Amino acid sequence: MMMETSTYSVSVDLVTLETILQQRLQAKLGEVAPLQVNCYVKQETVLVVVQHPAPMLAHPNRAFRLVEQVFQEEAIEQQYRGLVYLKVQGRSQPYAFHTYQPSPPTQDVAEQVRRYQPEGEMGQWAAHQASEAPQPPALPASQGGKPVQESSAPSEIDVDVVESSSSSGTVEPSQSLETPHLETEKTEKAEKTQKTEKAEDSDLAFAPDANGAPTDTPEPWLPQDLSPEPEKTGRTLSEKVGLSVIIAGIILGIVVFVNTLYVLTRPCVLGSCESLGVAEDLAAEAVDTVQTPTTGQAILQAQKQLKQAIALLEAIPNWSGRYEDAQALLDTYHQDEQELDRLVAGLKSASKAANLSQNPPLPAEQWEQSAEHWQTAIARLETIPPESAFYSYTRQKVREYRRNLRMIKQRQEQEEAAVADLAAAQEAAKIAQVRQNIAQTLADLQLAYATWQTAINRLEAIPPNTTPYAEAQDELAAYQSKLEKSEELKNREVLAKDAYSQATSMAQLAQAAEKRNQWTEATRRWREALNYIQQVPSNTLYSTKTQPLMEQYAQSLTEAQSRLQESLQVRQAREELEEICSGEMRICVYSVTEKLLSVRLTPTYIEKVRQNARQARNNNNIEGQVDILDHVFALEQGLIRVSDRTGIPLEIYTQDNILAKRHTP
Repeated sequence: MMMETSTYSVSVDLVTLETILQQRLQAKLGEVAPLQVNCYVKQETVLVVVQHPAPMLAHPNRAFRLVEQVFQEEAIEQQYRGLVYLKVQGRSQPYAFHTYQPSPPTQDVAEQVRRYQPEGEMGQWAAHQASEAPQPPALPASQGGKPVQESSAPSEIDVDVVESSSSSGTVEPSQSLETPHLETEKTEKAEKTQKTEKAEDSDLAFAPDANGAPTDTPEPWLPQDLSPEPEKTGRTLSEKVGLSVIIAGIILGIVVFVNTLYVLTRPCVLGSCESLGVAEDLAAEAVDTVQTPTTGQAILQAQKQLKQAIALLEAIPNWSGRYEDAQALLDTYHQDEQELDRLVAGLKSASKAANLSQNPPLPAEQWEQSAEHWQTAIARLETIPPESAFYSYTRQKVREYRRNLRMIKQRQEQEEAAVADLAAAQEAAKIAQVRQNIAQTLADLQLAYATWQTAINRLEAIPPNTTPYAEAQDELAAYQSKLEKSEELKNREVLAKDAYSQATSMAQLAQAAEKRNQWTEATRRWREALNYIQQVPSNTLYSTKTQPLMEQYAQSLTEAQSRLQESLQVRQAREELEEICSGEMRICVYSVTEKLLSVRLTPTYIEKVRQNARQARNNNNIEGQVDILDHVFALEQGLIRVSDRTGIPLEIYTQDNILAKRHTP
């Protein structure tokens, strides 16, 4: 850093002052960071040179106000005159400057009163106009600073200083115009270019600090009493003409006086141009407020301030020496006004969107309206160009609004899906009830049950944060009850089907056993078939089919049991006849059916009996003859007992197939 010697005692720590100014400016003017601050002292003037990358500051008064605040905090303004230059790095000349005067000492009260009388103000202004004040070295046109009131900085001060880099300050996030629940992000300063204006006229740049306009004193030629004297009778024509001329002159003088007073009392015509400085302050403050807003109301206040600044500049007449400066600022401020109007319009659309999304659940139409307002807000903010001072803030809000729009779209889709699910569930319930009422088969009941389940699944898919949720919960309880009933009907029908199928299967097996004369198996199968058919529940689709089958199976079982009994008798008869007929000599042969026991004595046995009988008779063996008769009688009785036990009629034949004996049990 370059240090200049001073012929006066220097009580300012320039290193500390440079550090404070650089930190303060970088924190507040992030759009031109990194910047470099160099301070010098010459005579009674503290010179501050602020260098920064392009572009030029659109509102240089913001930088001047920050420097002035530091001067006040460090008590520099009480002893030193301040001169501030704003310079783009790489350029030889600054594009804006501003001066600060030391705080004036306390003066005599009478002198202060006299100074601010019209005569005093006019006297000061006239004295200043008579004297020529020197300009600062290489003084450029003002780009937003207040008019320089005096300059004592020498021309030999080198304003070209070495550039240095530093970190830019950060800006805390602010609250937007919309409701507090919506998201916000950190804002960033945006760059804005500004055209370099022509240098100001030297005597306007150093206009005196007086604010009052000269007050006209009564002209000596004006009459003290304008009340006409009573008309005298007998006036001459010359007297009447003279009086008319006097009155016309008075009126003309008043008109000229009023017009002159109007011209001279317009802003920035006489004295310093306070309107220009105030307008710049208002505009700079408005830009600062929008870049780091604390509330939505603060943005509206910034919009009002910017309009006030424009109104002040528009009030400067074209005969003012600062008219061109005012018009140059108006071009910038009108652009800022249009961009800020679009920003405010976007924030208001976002506020409407946020208000529409309060107190969910909401119908899909309201979510759609909210989404449309979010889209409108985004579209309005996206019209703000990158070079705008409000661009950083608008990009933050655009990102935030897009997130909100996505969320609103999701809620809208969720609401529409919930409404569709409720309608689909109600329609499915109607279909399920109809199918259940007209079901003719198990498949019909199973389809009805599946339809009830579909209706319930649709209701369970409806989320709690939707308008159909409450109605869906009521419907769900009713549908659950009907689903349970449908399931009961289905299960009973499944049981009926299984029992019916088992019964018919057992009946088929019984019939097959009967064909094989396996009456034991047939009896068992018929008994199982009858048991299964009795298990078919009543009030089912199969119950109407079971009644005739039940009677048929019972009858078949009885017949099978009867045949089984006969079969058992036949078997018993065979066993007993075999025991009787068999021995060392085959006594008889037999055939057994359920209806007849047919026994035929063998020729060998008959021949043996005859031989024994002849021998006993020939030997006159009475006992032998008796034994032969007892044997034949015992054989006959044995065969009759078999017939009696089996209940099958008996026929005994000789070897010549001659019926010897018939017995009916």
